[in-house]
Order: sequence, then structure tokens, then C-alpha cells
Amino acid sequence: MSDEVSDNNEGTGTNSVPGAPARRSLRDRMADASSRSRSSLTEDYVGDSTSLTSTSLNAITSLSEFSQTFSVGAEGVSQTSQVAPISATISTSAPARSIDEAAASEHHLLLLADEVDPLEIEALALSIWDEARWEGAGQLHLVGEARLVGPWSIDATLRKTLKTPASLTNVWVLECPKSRRNPVDPQLAVLDEWASVFPDGVPVGLEYRILTALKRMARRLGGAVRVADSGKMIAPDPDSAVSLTVYTPRWLDPEDLLNLLKPHFPQLTDSRQIATPAPQSAQQMVQKNAAITAEPGTIRTDIATKIAKARELAEKTAKEVGATPEVVAGYALVTPIANRSDLMIEVEPIPRPPQVLRWESWTTGVIIEYHLKWLPAGMLEPPTGVSRTARLERMRSSRDIEKVAEIIVTAVGGSVIDEDGFLVGLVDDTAIE
Repeated sequence: MSDEVSDNNEGTGTNSVPGAPARRSLRDRMADASSRSRSSLTEDYVGDSTSLTSTSLNAITSLSEFSQTFSVGAEGVSQTSQVAPISATISTSAPARSIDEAAASEHHLLLLADEVDPLEIEALALSIWDEARWEGAGQLHLVGEARLVGPWSIDATLRKTLKTPASLTNVWVLECPKSRRNPVDPQLAVLDEWASVFPDGVPVGLEYRILTALKRMARRLGGAVRVADSGKMIAPDPDSAVSLTVYTPRWLDPEDLLNLLKPHFPQLTDSRQIATPAPQSAQQMVQKNAAITAEPGTIRTDIATKIAKARELAEKTAKEVGATPEVVAGYALVTPIANRSDLMIEVEPIPRPPQVLRWESWTTGVIIEYHLKWLPAGMLEPPTGVSRTARLERMRSSRDIEKVAEIIVTAVGGSVIDEDGFLVGLVDDTAIE
């Protein structure tokens, strides 16, 4: 046995076997690898023979262009340099190619402008689905068997055939299994957006969920959805998403929120004060009781006594409640905004966060929702048709609502979500500490 083998056996505590190779620990090999310069990696290093498989140190040390790799051969262990395939990134996009008419007509299309980056589409998809990921260049997996493939370009001739807007020249093709139900009666189809563009049967299941999500994405990105069956377009107005919602773990009492916002919106009022009817005067109550006493009808004496006791109990309870601070599970504040609109701020705790905030650590505790709801011209719901004057009113309302959201986020932190469930970045956004 050679002295080299004997020294190795003494260090490892193994019995010496004639002809057995000397073994070196992974720690020793890593130490040796880190001491060698990168230039020396171009030369093969032949060490003691071993039965271990090839081991790359790229993931253990650092991500770099080179990977220090041990290879086992007949001559022993050799250390070589090579590009580490694990460090390679997946290309998420490819140059836009022209789409043919057959492919464009057979699939639902997400139409976008050239300025929209594929990473923006990925971000919105991740806000909706946990499974969203890139499968390759221009292949964005959404959920289940649905994915978007693109971007494709539309030339002027095909754009005229498909009747798509000239500003939306980038196309993403939706690959998704079709699932339809029976057609809706034509007289009722005009009342439903999807029934009007699917005359042969409204989509259900996965196809319906994907299409509604694409509509949300189209509104956020200023795009449109072209339906394959009828060739009709669904182009939501990007400016129609006016209402915002702030999610935070911090609760503000009605008085605190009033004091916070009144310097900017002096007419802000607690909705409970608006809904409370004006109390009757003492003279009105006496006259009302006298009228009841004058014509008792069939009321028995015991019933009249119960009514009197109930009235006394109600008056006593009202005095006690007036002296004790009211504890509420939710409340709403109302203020005029813009020229003719109103803003309702609805505050309440919610049991679970919206999908886009599912990975935020603070959402495992208390979640408070501040819903900033736009009420145009005193209406409970926004109108479907918007005139030029109404568009200007909507723009002013949107500006005021964003200001309220900024004030609330500055005070309590959290995140702002739009009507479609996507994150909104504000100038004064503050992170949860």
C-alpha cells in the first residue's frame, strides 16, 4: 500500500484495501474548487478515482456563467468548465409573426397595442391564477388546459377582414376547450353581453371563466376580446373602472376617518346620520298619544300596559346607548365629489383577501376593506352609456377617488385594487411594516 493511500485512510477512518481508490470528501473537493482560479478551469484536473457521480457546484456556490463540474472517468475524477444549463432563463417572448386568417377565425383573440409588454400580461395572469407561467417563448399557460399563444401581428388586409381596431395590432390566441350551453332566446340575449356575442350557445365552465378574465385584462390594458363564433368584439372602456378598494390590516373608527378626510372633503358625512329620520317634537308625541287614547278601539287594558312598559324600556335603553360609545362591525361615509357625483366609503372587515393579495404575509391576520364606490349623479350603479359630459365627470371623480385612496393608504398602509381585482400603484403607496 502506498503512503498516499495510507494517509488517506487515516483521515477517513476506513480500512485499507489493496487496489482500492482513495476517496475524497465533497467538502475537500469544494474547497479545492473554490481555491482554483477561473482561468485554470480550462485545463482538466485529474484526481483520485471515485465512484461518485458527476456533481455540479453551480447551485451551491454562486450563479455564474461557468459551472465547476466533476466527471467520473476511467482515469479518475476530472474537473472541467462548462456552461450550466440550470442557469439559463426561459425566453418569454418572440418576435411577432403574422397570423393567418384561418387561425385567427377559429380562436378567441386578445387584441392589444404594440406597446403592451408580454410581462404585463403575465403579471395580470398571476393576479388571477396560481398556475400561470411561461411554458416557452410566447406560450403563457393560464389554468387547466387554457393558454395564450403570441404575440401575432395583423396586417391591414386581415384587420379589415376581422374588423378589428387599427390601434390593436398585437394578437394573443386563446387555446381553450370549448364548452357551451343551449342558446339564449334572442329577445333575452340583448340583455346579456355574452349571450349577444354567442348566439349559438353561451360558454360555460373553463371557457367562460377564461373569457371573463380576458375581458378584465383587456380593460386594464386598453385592449379587446374578439369572439371566434360570431366575430364580434368586446372592448371594455379602460376609463370605466373608477371605483377603488384599499386592503389593510389597520382599522379606522368612523370619527378617525372623518377627521382624516374632512380637511380635503369638508362635506364628508356619516351615512348613519343621513339615514336617521328627524325626531318628533314633544308636542307631536303628545298629540299622537292623545289620538290613540281617544279611540282605543278593541285594545285591552293589559295590552296598553305592555305598550307603556315597552316604551319606558326603549327610552331607558336609548339613554344608555347614548352614553356608551357605539361599537360597529362596519360603516359608510358619503361625500360629494367632482361636480355632480358622490363617493361612498364602505369600511368593514373581510374573512379572506382578494386573489391578487393571496401571497402577502399580513393577509393571514385581520383584513380591513375600504371600498371607495363611485356614485355618478346620485345613482347606485354607474350608467352603461357615457356621454362626453359624463366622461369628463367620470375623469374628475376618478381623480378625487384616487386622492382618497392615497390619503387612506398613507395613514394605514396596505394595497389598492381596482374594479377588476388588479393592483394599482399610487404615488403615496406605503408598505405594511
